[in-house]
Amino acid sequence: MRNMDSLKAVIISIILLLLAHQVDMLPWWGFIIPLFIFGVLINYLKWNVAGFSVGFIAGFLLWAGANVYYDIQYDGLILQKVALLFSLPKIVVFLIAGIIGGLLAGLAMYSGKGLFSYRAASPVLED
Repeated sequence: MRNMDSLKAVIISIILLLLAHQVDMLPWWGFIIPLFIFGVLINYLKWNVAGFSVGFIAGFLLWAGANVYYDIQYDGLILQKVALLFSLPKIVVFLIAGIIGGLLAGLAMYSGKGLFSYRAASPVLED
């Protein structure tokens, strides 16, 4: 059951990230707000999902995929210049961007999940 919940969460996270990128009014970090809210929602749905890893996978796939898309769209000019600026191969720029997006998305979902995670408090024994 955990695998199905994780798969559903990754798919929903990617959809939320794509929808957040459609809003032009948000700043560049605005995509983490829907993931934070989704992390809170995971607790109420009682899904058995690892918040950070699901958010990281979704963020990594989206950011790396967006870089590949823009690389194809602009014939590789922009990413080639960024790679040249940092003296790195272009594939490393893809990976670094994916890791940054994955870390931001993973931390957002983990924070949202951890914000309202209720744990049963152990009873205090009084003498």
